[in-house]
Amino acid sequence: MDSNNKYSYGPRYTLLLYLFLFSAVVVLITGYTVFSHQLSKVKIDKHRELSSITSLKVSQLEQWRTERLSEVNFFTATYPFSSYIKSIMEGDTSVSGVYRKSLKAIMSNGRYSNIFIADRNGFPCFSVYSKGLYMDSVSKGYLARVFTSKQIMSRDFFYCETHGKVHSQIIAPVMDTHGNVYAAVVFLNDPTQHIFPLIESWPVWSRSAEVVVARREGERVKLLNNLRFEDNTSMGVSLSLTDSSLIETSAVLSKRGFAEMVDYSGQRVLGDISEVPGTDWVVIVKVSVNELLSDFYKRSALVAIVIVLTLLLIAFTFSRFSLSRQRKFYKELAKNRNQLENSEERLRMLLDSTAEGIFGVDSKGICTFCNNAALKMLGYSMEEQVLGLSFHDLIHHTDIDGNGHPWYRCQINKTLTKKIEVHVTDDIFYRRDGSYFPAEYWSYPVHKEHTVKGAVITFMDITQKKYDQNVQQMLYEIARQSMTYIKIEELLQLVKLELGRVMDSSNLYVALISQTTGRLEPVQISGNEMVWPENQEQLEMARLILEKGRSMVLNEKEMDDFAMQNGLETKNSAKACLCVPIKDSDKSRGILILKSYKSPDAYDLQKSRLAEMVARELSLILQKEATMNEMKTAKERAEESDRLKSAFLSNLSHEIRTPMNGILGFMELLSEPGLDEGQREEYLALMEKSGKRLLDTINAIVEVSKIEAGQLQVNLNIVDCSEIMDFHYNFFERQIVGKGLEFIKGKSIPKENSIIYSDQFKLEAILTNLINNAMKFTNEGFIEFGNYMEEDQLCFYVKDTGIGIPKDKMDSVFNRFVQADSHFSRPYEGSGLGLSIVKGYVESINGKIFLESEEGKGTLFTFKIPYIPGKIAEDTD
Repeated sequence: MDSNNKYSYGPRYTLLLYLFLFSAVVVLITGYTVFSHQLSKVKIDKHRELSSITSLKVSQLEQWRTERLSEVNFFTATYPFSSYIKSIMEGDTSVSGVYRKSLKAIMSNGRYSNIFIADRNGFPCFSVYSKGLYMDSVSKGYLARVFTSKQIMSRDFFYCETHGKVHSQIIAPVMDTHGNVYAAVVFLNDPTQHIFPLIESWPVWSRSAEVVVARREGERVKLLNNLRFEDNTSMGVSLSLTDSSLIETSAVLSKRGFAEMVDYSGQRVLGDISEVPGTDWVVIVKVSVNELLSDFYKRSALVAIVIVLTLLLIAFTFSRFSLSRQRKFYKELAKNRNQLENSEERLRMLLDSTAEGIFGVDSKGICTFCNNAALKMLGYSMEEQVLGLSFHDLIHHTDIDGNGHPWYRCQINKTLTKKIEVHVTDDIFYRRDGSYFPAEYWSYPVHKEHTVKGAVITFMDITQKKYDQNVQQMLYEIARQSMTYIKIEELLQLVKLELGRVMDSSNLYVALISQTTGRLEPVQISGNEMVWPENQEQLEMARLILEKGRSMVLNEKEMDDFAMQNGLETKNSAKACLCVPIKDSDKSRGILILKSYKSPDAYDLQKSRLAEMVARELSLILQKEATMNEMKTAKERAEESDRLKSAFLSNLSHEIRTPMNGILGFMELLSEPGLDEGQREEYLALMEKSGKRLLDTINAIVEVSKIEAGQLQVNLNIVDCSEIMDFHYNFFERQIVGKGLEFIKGKSIPKENSIIYSDQFKLEAILTNLINNAMKFTNEGFIEFGNYMEEDQLCFYVKDTGIGIPKDKMDSVFNRFVQADSHFSRPYEGSGLGLSIVKGYVESINGKIFLESEEGKGTLFTFKIPYIPGKIAEDTD
């Protein structure tokens, strides 16, 4: 009987063996095909993400370059800046301060490290900062081409040996009315402060993501910005052009779009390559292949493990079965049954150990098995709760819009009716409690004897994946809108809408620090369920949180405790609160607050990091708005300077014409017959007075011209300060007392210390001008003058109780074109050049002059010169 059984079962076992081997080969080939197909789709999806980031970076670089060229053109070719340059090149340095202050307005945020004016030979005629000013031979070559081409030229990023850092230059020609270039303005950029951080930023966190900007330099590839995986300064790494295996080399050699290659650090990366129009830069956006495909490889490995273990288990079962085929039939049957039960148990363990949800249905869609991962995701605790029920009715019954989803339209039904494999990337599955989650699933038919007996469905929760996609889209939209100048209220409307993709933003509040008052002022955003309350304690609480200098996530109790600790009685009804400071570098500009009145778990650390990224975008547009306001202020100041210049010229004309007309008029009266000797002497005295006034005006103009031309001579010799003080007191006493004023000779240095080494004429002229000025503008009270020592400085002062100087004129009364009273109808005589001459004289003897004044109460002028005792000067000689 055993012999017959062996004979009858032998061919059957051989057939089963061949069938098993064939099935194993088919499963492996199918698995490899599915794996390759899915891998290709994953790479395409990742390329789309990288391509969107590449487009964003190229757009940011283009806008940065456009904005720089626009600024260069504005500050060289438009009025009044073109006139400032012309005056400076002609030797008039009086406008240097105004032009420097205007240029500093665009240098405040680090876009430029210096701006200077150069002549044809590269000699700097003016510079915002004088330290480290230098032009190498390459820059001078660009400068020469600007003078010949009459066009703005840019020198790309280069490493400056003098400054030890990376620069780029924009050189703009300055032309006269005939179109001839007579000067050039050099704008020196520091890309490490502004553009490189913009290039290197990434929308979402990644441990291997990197943006590299490269260009070709001869037979090398120069990497321009700082690298994430290499310790170097900017432009510190270059690669050989012959190493074509690198993605950076291929990018420079014209490869564009998607690339899977090795980068400079030796990592295998997926990248997207694009060029920046108008430049020789290539932008490479890349992420490590291991990071991008790690989740896919894990899923594939799990599926492969299930398949391989299943095949091995079947092979093991078959081998065991074939070895024991000689045993008795019933014993074989019992043993096979035990093996089958063990196989089912092992298979069950494998299914329950996977992270993906797996369930099976029969040909009618009735659930036949369900692993633990599926039960957990769907909200069930035991398999018995779902076995025997229609799985479609349990988890797939309704669309996201709330409409019913019939079984005949279900994608899983296609697997059963059309015998095809189905993959759905974005659908929803319902949980037991009625909530739902986004899901991606695969449905595979189960065949038996050419008939579909059911299907196996694997699925996973893609909530995190959808969240990441929404975050990326949100950051892209906010960044794109912030590139255009829109009002802060409009941007906040967009921020509120985009944040709603990933968190509760129905109540978004923003308060900004006023540039005038320094206090927090709320920005009202329409559409909020609740607006900023009028209660100042709410703003005070926001201010206290802002002082912490960091983001805070607070629940209801923590908000109440915070208010109580700071002595506030604010009543809080929100369940959760997220507070994020809005900063520009280290300067606080305001605060962004999100409140949820629904859930205490509405905000967490991840959402806090996201809100911080949004706050950085808000600070950029606030910074842009501040720059525009500063430019407007600079324009208004230039217009005010032009108006004052016109007033000065009108006043100067009046000071020359008035005495001249007096002289001519009295000369005509002297020719009249019948004049007695008394009238003649009176007319001659008036003519002498007018002549002296005219001579003083002309002398003042000559002195100012010498000062401006740098031709003022200084004659140093031994000077007795005591004699100068006595002389001025005796000289002015009668005039001042005669005007009804008290003339005070204040504190003076001792006689033995009053012999100094200086220019006596300059000292006397300075004191004379200041006392004359005080006498002219003082109608009651006193005039006091004196001197004293302060460390190694000799200080002189003139104090009066006159009309004073307005605060808005105090910074400019020493300028040629500015007077404290610049109206054409002003009641005081004089050319208005006296203080300008005083300042020039003080500076010529290495001194400084200071002014304190209060309108209606008086003025104090103090000038300090180096104290050089006369004895020391004689010994030195």
